[in-house]
Amino acid sequence: MESHSEQVREDVFLDLFSSHQVQIYAYVRAILRHREDADDLFQEISITLWEKFDAFEPGTNFIAWACQIARFHIANFVRRKSRSRVYFSDVLQLQLAEVQSQQDSKERTARREALRECVKKLRPADQELITQRYANLLSVSELAERIGRPARGIHNSLARIRQALLECINRTLLQEERA
Repeated sequence: MESHSEQVREDVFLDLFSSHQVQIYAYVRAILRHREDADDLFQEISITLWEKFDAFEPGTNFIAWACQIARFHIANFVRRKSRSRVYFSDVLQLQLAEVQSQQDSKERTARREALRECVKKLRPADQELITQRYANLLSVSELAERIGRPARGIHNSLARIRQALLECINRTLLQEERA
């Protein structure tokens, strides 16, 4: 049976992680250009964040703490990968970085537009939940209190909605690529 303090610890972690997972993933994705690498590494980072959560000082900057852990994971990943990489000149690397930056900007714009369209497709209750959580910046616990639902239920609903949005965005972008 899970103790009360363990449940509180888990709730605090889930609240912080769900509030910042997009930023943490964006940090990883900004450094690792291959989405598959970023996805795999983000999963490892997520597990490490949970495992090391006891070392997090409540009241400090969770995103800074999480990105520091991500930095270590990324450095280890790059070291492992560098053994099999081809090295380019500094000039070519700068040119590649510039092209990638332009592509990233176009991709972010396309993803934002797809997100807007996908949010419109959600049920009104789900749209309201997303608006309260992200546009009004309410924490899961504040949102639960405001609408009279358990925090765990809100967390699960938000996870389901985020997954639905992710799938919708990916479908939308895939359709645009094919067009």
